[in-house]
Amino acid sequence: MTTFRIEDTFKITNRGLVIVGELLSGNVKPNDILKFQHDTSEITVKIKNIGSVDNIMEKIFKTGLFLAYENGKQRLLIENMKIVPQIAVIENL
Repeated sequence: MTTFRIEDTFKITNRGLVIVGELLSGNVKPNDILKFQHDTSEITVKIKNIGSVDNIMEKIFKTGLFLAYENGKQRLLIENMKIVPQIAVIENL
């Protein structure tokens, strides 16, 4: 099991939502499953790709998780929710 601190999100046109944060333990790879809380529900979504979100001038180095949606409905749901900072779990496959 991997833990990931969600700190922020942003959208990239034609790529979708990127969840930004810090890997606290373990590792992450494409096709792993990200689980996080939204209101009283647990949201589960596949990780499509992993990137870095760096600001060298400010010495900020974060991990960006690109999501792979099951369908258009899930994409709209996740991209329109306010994801608050939290500790999420990544299920390694």
